[in-house]
Amino acid sequence: MGKRKKIKLIVLLAVVVLVVFGVSVANSVVKIKVENYLSTSLPETLKLKYSNLDLNLWNGAATLEGVELQSFHESTNEQLLKVNLESLSIKNIGYWSYLFNDNIDIGQIQLNRPQLTYFSFQNQDSLKGEQKSPKKFKYKFNLKKLDIDKGEVGIVNAETDSVVLHIANLDFDLDKVFLDEAVLERKIPLEYSGYQVGFDSLFYSIGPYENMTIGASELTDENLKFNDFRIYTKYSKYDLSNHIDIERDFANVMFESVVLENYNIDFTDDDRVFFMSSKMELLNPQVDIFRDKLVADDPKIKPLYNEMLRDLNFDLNIDSLLIKNASVAYSEKVKQGNHGGEITFSDLNAKIANVSNTYKAPIKTEIKIEANFMDHAPLKVDWNFDVNDPYGTFVFQAEVDRLKVHDINKFSEPNLRVKFEGEIEQLYFTIGGDNNVSQVDMRAKYEDFHIVALKKDGSTPNRFLSGVLNALVAKDSDRLPDHFREGHKEGVERNKTKSVFNYIWINAKEGLLKTMVNHKRKHKT
Repeated sequence: MGKRKKIKLIVLLAVVVLVVFGVSVANSVVKIKVENYLSTSLPETLKLKYSNLDLNLWNGAATLEGVELQSFHESTNEQLLKVNLESLSIKNIGYWSYLFNDNIDIGQIQLNRPQLTYFSFQNQDSLKGEQKSPKKFKYKFNLKKLDIDKGEVGIVNAETDSVVLHIANLDFDLDKVFLDEAVLERKIPLEYSGYQVGFDSLFYSIGPYENMTIGASELTDENLKFNDFRIYTKYSKYDLSNHIDIERDFANVMFESVVLENYNIDFTDDDRVFFMSSKMELLNPQVDIFRDKLVADDPKIKPLYNEMLRDLNFDLNIDSLLIKNASVAYSEKVKQGNHGGEITFSDLNAKIANVSNTYKAPIKTEIKIEANFMDHAPLKVDWNFDVNDPYGTFVFQAEVDRLKVHDINKFSEPNLRVKFEGEIEQLYFTIGGDNNVSQVDMRAKYEDFHIVALKKDGSTPNRFLSGVLNALVAKDSDRLPDHFREGHKEGVERNKTKSVFNYIWINAKEGLLKTMVNHKRKHKT
């Protein structure tokens, strides 16, 4: 090897050694500065502990291990937040961009097994300190990927120490995150290209009476699927009455899955939240509703569905809502000494179009339902209303076939002390009305219809009252030319303190009275 080449090699080795030594020294200096900053320069309201800090300037990486972070209110010293995580890793830090372009470029931030607990207070105003003007964010922040692995999130009511929200085994990926001063001023102060979320279980306390749970589920920025979705009353069916002053439904509602396709959450120009989805699907719902009528009535006005949609405090637009293979049981207790009667709907399938408060007339919300009433009688419903109509105008049409009326006794015997016998072969009715008053038209084909009134014990027939009732009711429709009896009732007034389905029920009851009570049929001319 020539002398000149040796000199070049020595110089090159010296440069490499100096660079390695310089990076090593810089690594140590930066590590000391970071450790000093974390121990002395954080706000007094933040308490940070960690077991190890590892920096690698050459690779642009940093890792904190064994992290414990606590946040406290500056004036009350109440704990607001607690975070524990095995490690926090930052990879591919762009020093050149930061030094020369005021950009913060990072390849990946990874949180490994974070446990986050937020402590909520009922009187949040007491925790609000003096509002300070936020410092201007002069950088452009680019992050290729945020990765949260096996996380746990909780919200705890600080006054009662009860769990409000808990999410277990949370995996969260957020892609291509961008922040600058303009983005931070938006309602959603974040730009990103997509996200993926998965968790094993979710618990949420809706309020003092109901909880919600969700099983293992996944969602992305386009589609969402919740499995084993359940909303249920915290108390048992009969214990709830001991905790309420006015009537309230006991509810146990379960879905095998809830699916939303092409959904989006955004803000409108007037800062209202906007939620939309092209399709929502509820698979295998099982609904059990019970009401104790011995508890005092709730005097609040119950709005019709079009008013409920119209008055939402956010914009909603679901193009199509499908309910598949549902079962519904409703029972109520109106007398002491029994557990109430029950009405059931099985094999229920529904198609609902335009579940929305954003569309314009003449588009309407259209509801089509098919089910088996009391397990065997086919039921079809066609229902529509206009969310923009301030009068609440609606049309409700229904058809019931082959109804063995003794099945209604499951509800009528304990609640009304009345039994029915016979079969309604076909029943059609149409209700047209608004928020105040309605009318009903009914056609019924039936045979061998009898009413058995019961005494106070709920089992012994009251023969005298039964005879009077049966004298008033036509026992069949066979003598009429088309074997149908018809009835029409106008001026059915709505009790606005009762539910929408109470309104449907009183119309059906008035239609049955007009149809089945003996009277001369008026033939059309």
